[in-house]
Amino acid sequence: MGLAVCKRYCCCPGGPCCPRGPDHKDGGGGLQRQSHYVSIYSYLPRTTQDLRLQKGEAFEVLQEQGPWLYVQQGGKEGYVPRAFSASADSLEAKEWFFGKLTRLDAKRFLMLPENADGAFLVWWNEEVNCYYLSVRIRKLVRHYQIATSDKSFYLVQRKKFHSLEKLVKYYSKNADGLCTKLELPCVKLEAPSLPSLSHHTIGHLEIQPHSIEKIKKLGSGSFGDVWLAKWNGTAEVAIKELRVSVESMQNKLHDEAETMWKLDHPRVLKLYAVCLSTDPVFIVTEYMKNGSLQKYLKGHRLRKDLEYIALVDFAIQIAQGMNYMESMHCIHCDLRSENILLTEMLSCKIGDFGLASFTDNASIQLFPEMKLPIKWMAPEVFESQRYSSKSDVWSFGVLLVEIMTYGEIPFPDRTNEAYIKGLLQGSPLPTPQDCPEGMAGIMKLCWTRERTQRPSFKDLEKNLTKLIDEGLVEDTVQ
Repeated sequence: MGLAVCKRYCCCPGGPCCPRGPDHKDGGGGLQRQSHYVSIYSYLPRTTQDLRLQKGEAFEVLQEQGPWLYVQQGGKEGYVPRAFSASADSLEAKEWFFGKLTRLDAKRFLMLPENADGAFLVWWNEEVNCYYLSVRIRKLVRHYQIATSDKSFYLVQRKKFHSLEKLVKYYSKNADGLCTKLELPCVKLEAPSLPSLSHHTIGHLEIQPHSIEKIKKLGSGSFGDVWLAKWNGTAEVAIKELRVSVESMQNKLHDEAETMWKLDHPRVLKLYAVCLSTDPVFIVTEYMKNGSLQKYLKGHRLRKDLEYIALVDFAIQIAQGMNYMESMHCIHCDLRSENILLTEMLSCKIGDFGLASFTDNASIQLFPEMKLPIKWMAPEVFESQRYSSKSDVWSFGVLLVEIMTYGEIPFPDRTNEAYIKGLLQGSPLPTPQDCPEGMAGIMKLCWTRERTQRPSFKDLEKNLTKLIDEGLVEDTVQ
């Protein structure tokens, strides 16, 4: 389209008038650093060195320290998370801008019950390198591609704007071809995950046990109890106790946690710290208020009122996270709906790393002490006590069964013993009754007997996306 950077503003990377997208960098070798920022989320201090901020407050950045900023506001100074702020004149400071998304993300966010007709958001489509305007109308979400030419943005040629902000203002007053005029921006129910417990825990994996206060038991996993807790009396976190009795596993835990600590993906639960000086030892992760995917699915089981596209969306998100873990040579070993946690915006995060391992080899040896979720296990686990990323793929197929049956225990007519016996005899696993053919086919691919023939998580993400592509395209206006 002959895109060019608009010179109307300072042309900072991702500025409000940059048709090349939010990450565009000036080819001239850099731009003036902005010191005037605005908070896009409220922030409550976690330490005495932090600064309290209300959403929308302006402040000045004095110093950058990785994912944290040292700032000044109203005569006070302190630390705030970088992800909670944006340059005052940037696109990221606009309440209606959501950054990089997919059509599935935009639909999921806009269909939250907190939104009404006319709710909207603007996002950047990395796949086709352009902005989109997504609008909710009743039970539908329409996606409008925002075309760009030199110094302008438009939905139709006859009506061009010098900035996205002016485009949004116009369509907030006039539908002019849209399904409805724009009303309120899509809700943002949660702030981004923090990269660390605080600015001074960056680079420190272990914490002191006295910094953690247990609040409420949330449940029990394969390796121990899960608790809601507070770190430093201020920050809600989840702690997972790990009852590790084998000395070799105790020695391995620190190394595993150190690697897991570096995992950084929006579909993977953030590990903040470990405490190895207590019995049982425990890991500290971010806390997800919405609980597990299993709990969410069970809540809809009687009504069965979730759209097929929403169910597939959950599967795609999990495949995205597992694709990342696969690329990091991380084997989860306990992939099921109970261990998938949901944010308030219904985004999935893969959690419960009690059994997870990192390996440069094709597989890992399982310990007898490991309490395995039998009906999610692949045949090689029982044949040779070996577990690999392809075993996670098998478990993912069973997780798909959970999703399509609204969180029911898989294969309810089989005991654990019958399940193992059937696997060892080569009996195929049944797909759920009335399961759509495309989804059933993906389950069967995951359950390929020869593990090397099972698909990768990258392929699974592609195959799942194909199941709903047609519906998403129908909602898109070019």
